[in-house]
Amino acid sequence: MRKAVEGLAEKFQEYPSYLEYLQQLEAAIDLKGELPFALELWRVQNVYYERLKSVYPEQRRLADLGQEEARAWVEHFVALGEKLSVRVD
Repeated sequence: MRKAVEGLAEKFQEYPSYLEYLQQLEAAIDLKGELPFALELWRVQNVYYERLKSVYPEQRRLADLGQEEARAWVEHFVALGEKLSVRVD
């Protein structure tokens, strides 16, 4: 499961503006609560943090300008941050 989640994180890292990869990663993280074992997520957290610094500001700006896809991206990104225990704002 860890490798699958890390694979999704790698896709998100490579194509950070692609909303579908962000949603897939978020859905995979949602499943961690159903697992009977702990899932190490530090690699995913590192990818997330990199994108927080490099991609989030522009997506936030576009969302503030009214772009719907950027708004959805920001919504999912913030939700993923909460699930990963990474503070966004």
